[in-house]
Amino acid sequence: MSSTDLDARRLFLTATSVLWGNATFDDELGMGRSSDGNGYNVKNAQYAVALLDAVADQRDVGLDPAAAVTRANAILAKICGTRDANAKKPSTLRRHSGRAAPALTPGSGADELLATLLYLSKHHDRLQVRKDVVASINLRLNELVDLHAARVARISAKAGRPGSIPTPRSAEEWQAALDRAFGSAAHWADAIVSDVSEFLEQKSFAWPIPLGRGGGPHLSNCDLQPCKRILCYVHGYIPTLFFKGEIHGPPESHRPVVMVSGWQVQITVHTGGGTFGDESSFSTRPPASAPWGDNSNQVLPPPVAEFEPRLPIYREYYGLGTMLRCAAGYDYVTWGQSHPGGPIQDSVNELRFVINETKEKYGVEEVILVAHSRGGLVSRKCILDYWQNENAVDVQKLVTYGTPHLGAALATVGEDILAEAIPGLLLAVVFASPSYGELPAQMLDFIGQIFGPSVKTHLENLILTAVTPVVEQVWPNFAGFVASGEEMRPDSSFIQNLNAGYAGAQVPVKGQLLSLWEAIDTVLIAGTAPDQLTVYLGSWLASLDMQGLLESLTPHAGTTVITVLGMKITVPWIYYSWHWHWLRLAGLVSDIIPLFPELDALDTFKQGLGDSVVERSSAIAEGVVGVRRAEFGLHHFNIKSNNDTQAIYQSPVGIRSVYPWQLLFLELGLDAAHALARCSPVTSGCQNFDMAKALS
Repeated sequence: MSSTDLDARRLFLTATSVLWGNATFDDELGMGRSSDGNGYNVKNAQYAVALLDAVADQRDVGLDPAAAVTRANAILAKICGTRDANAKKPSTLRRHSGRAAPALTPGSGADELLATLLYLSKHHDRLQVRKDVVASINLRLNELVDLHAARVARISAKAGRPGSIPTPRSAEEWQAALDRAFGSAAHWADAIVSDVSEFLEQKSFAWPIPLGRGGGPHLSNCDLQPCKRILCYVHGYIPTLFFKGEIHGPPESHRPVVMVSGWQVQITVHTGGGTFGDESSFSTRPPASAPWGDNSNQVLPPPVAEFEPRLPIYREYYGLGTMLRCAAGYDYVTWGQSHPGGPIQDSVNELRFVINETKEKYGVEEVILVAHSRGGLVSRKCILDYWQNENAVDVQKLVTYGTPHLGAALATVGEDILAEAIPGLLLAVVFASPSYGELPAQMLDFIGQIFGPSVKTHLENLILTAVTPVVEQVWPNFAGFVASGEEMRPDSSFIQNLNAGYAGAQVPVKGQLLSLWEAIDTVLIAGTAPDQLTVYLGSWLASLDMQGLLESLTPHAGTTVITVLGMKITVPWIYYSWHWHWLRLAGLVSDIIPLFPELDALDTFKQGLGDSVVERSSAIAEGVVGVRRAEFGLHHFNIKSNNDTQAIYQSPVGIRSVYPWQLLFLELGLDAAHALARCSPVTSGCQNFDMAKALS
């Protein structure tokens, strides 16, 4: 990321933090309040540092500068200060201000709070942080560093490799590590796990920001303009992109699409990663090429000691939002949830604001909701609330990808179990520990026995090099899901009440009273392949066992044609058949999960039954009538892009074999095979869009 991109991202996250805090600040609570009545500490620490940062840069934050500094210091004192006057050290950091709040952990925002406090401690003079608050911050920094180090120690010990994962042991080491990671002095917003690039047109961001609901200056004119994305702040603080296209579905069915993203923990603006932006991920297909071609029928035996670990192709897939905008020129809206790791009702309320604004801007009475993961629950709760409060329905169609409609069994598993299990998968693959995964161990042990320990060691190092860069991107998601997933447990009151209300509603439709499942055209999509990446071992051997070795070294008898004195003669010929094989070495996560009894009991991680986060039965709401369903052999994050796996789907126009994006196009009445946007690529931001890639 260039310094310009980084600066724009930081400024945008600063602005959205200020807007959220100003909109939700509660005088009695002394911080921003969520819908459950609590003040979430990481969110409020980010609000406080954003206020101080903006004031230090002489930016208008909608408050008197002195009042903003006072408010920020008071919030930080509340978060970091000692609650028990008789205690020798502060009380344990909690997720929020409520009674019996769970402890803050690396999976639920502790690392983000650590980055925020590091920034405050380092720049306390410029930011006008009070001396007593600085002292409390430094005390908390030590606690957070120890918390992270203890987690890492448990992970490496659990994998039988104590001390194998290096980690900073002090606040100073953490700061140095962050600075190295970003190639410059780290900013507090750099630790926020989100991609906000879609909101940054031309990779820039300019103050001023809208200061309060419905008032103050705006970033741009919020009136819709054909073939352009317009950034507005709905309800004064919800960053929302409205796109007005020119190609629509049939007039009787056309409605703007509102995207509803899934879960992510303790972030300021939730875009990318868990949303419908472009996504880089692994292909579902194994590597295609052999090192030197196929080399069939050779006079010499193949070099059986030739091994090459490889991951499948890592490529960028266009997200569903990009496909709607650039491949179809279709009206759609995307927005940033203020707190997707917090109470679901926060996001439900924000979605209602966005829907109301969408209906007004596009001049429609209904919208189409397209949701991923937790976003499907947000969508259904928003629909249910509107029905119960207004006795009306303003959603014409709901399409969900990987939503735990019946709850997610994964949310019942302890965060520590899950967060420590996933790094163990990497260590199992890399080191082939006998206690961690039989398949990698057997393969590599066989190689060591046949070709010697040096070959085995070399192969382990190659696998480590291939796998390490991607695992860190995978496993934190699981810990985050568990940490924020209380409401997604199958037995939670939220899930129980949502499903009871949804099924019990009596919506009048063409003379009948129907449940909300039946009253709204609903499509439920599940992923059924839990592995987020697969490690392949390339070899000339047909299999990594004695039989495979013997097959490769066994000569074959045949004939060949030679030329003697200008004459072609057929003669007997002994040859070896060389064929390069990509042998599945291990899958992250299905091959290793059986070693963790708590996880192995879940369908979530079983091929054909789960997508690594949500089990198939929940994603398709098994037992519910009146909906259409589809299943893709993809993991949780791949099912919302134009990925390379198809499914057989009973669409409104008949049975079709479709990619995930084609399914959505069919549901919108678009011709997936010939979708061509009329919008100018320049005005719509589609200059780099490749239609051939999209349709491949």
